[in-house]
Amino acid sequence: MMSSSQHRPGRASYLPVLLAIGAVGAALLRPRAEEAAHLPVAPPATQPAVVVGPITYYNNNCNRCHGQVDAAYPDSKNPPKGEQLKQVIQEMAEGPAQAPLDEAALAEQVKLHEAIFGGGPYVWTPHLLQQSKDLPPVLSETIPGTKLVNRTEKGDVPIVVNGYQFSRPGVRTSIVAERNGKTLLGEISVQAAPTQPADSPAP
Repeated sequence: MMSSSQHRPGRASYLPVLLAIGAVGAALLRPRAEEAAHLPVAPPATQPAVVVGPITYYNNNCNRCHGQVDAAYPDSKNPPKGEQLKQVIQEMAEGPAQAPLDEAALAEQVKLHEAIFGGGPYVWTPHLLQQSKDLPPVLSETIPGTKLVNRTEKGDVPIVVNGYQFSRPGVRTSIVAERNGKTLLGEISVQAAPTQPADSPAP
């Protein structure tokens, strides 16, 4: 009589069976993996762009080093002008501020800085087409301390400025802006506004 150990198969005899089962399982799973690889992938969610006025941009990115917009660069005796001013602003925006500007936004920063260095008024308002229905309305901006009046056929109507922001009186508004004895006459600017991501850090 053979012993029980002679009837029991060795461990090596199970190996071909296990390999066969593994091959069948892999063959069954491969089509599902290939199918999953070809499924459409949803694009990453993006936040709507926020229209940012030139003074808001300055407050968010510049005033920590250069001072409040109505008292900025107190030690600047010979400020840059023209193309040199534009280049300096662009370098500061792309470098220390880490907040690059497009051409329209850079042009507005140049105008703002010319008003800062010259002590005159500066007024900006966003283009109506850039107002988003999903975001709060963007307010117009001026350097604090500027006196604004809306010039109408019935006379001049004062414009209330809250800090550096005010509500646009109309689509096309003729205003008088006065700061430090210097006056700006005409229609308020309707230049395109720069944009920043909705999660841009606050100053």
